[in-house]
Amino acid sequence: MATKKQQPHPTHPGAWVRDHLANERTLLAWVRTSLAFMGFGIAIAKLSVLLQVDTLEHPTLAAELPDQLVSKLVGATLVALGGVISILGAIQARRWTDAIPGDAPSRAAQNVTVAVSVLMSVGLLIYLLV
Repeated sequence: MATKKQQPHPTHPGAWVRDHLANERTLLAWVRTSLAFMGFGIAIAKLSVLLQVDTLEHPTLAAELPDQLVSKLVGATLVALGGVISILGAIQARRWTDAIPGDAPSRAAQNVTVAVSVLMSVGLLIYLLV
């Protein structure tokens, strides 16, 4: 069932443009947050390697360090969460795009941005877990 889009309010003909631009900025904030989660996840996963190298100079610290598997799992979880955040942002942006009256801009740029973010998340998960 196709929904009928409302026409922009005649007293504010450019308001829908502002709304769409705000929606795109919000989507980019979601993607930026997802990238931050992914970066933080990689940092945590690789921090254990750095700490293991440091134990070569200080062998007494080796017993105090967490297992490398724990760091990898926490990092992979944050990377996966980054991908999920990007998908949630895309869903929210699509809802708002459909709710804003007026001509909707092309979703191609939004779709490509989110797809790249999700593919990056999948690639980083493969890198961490394989």
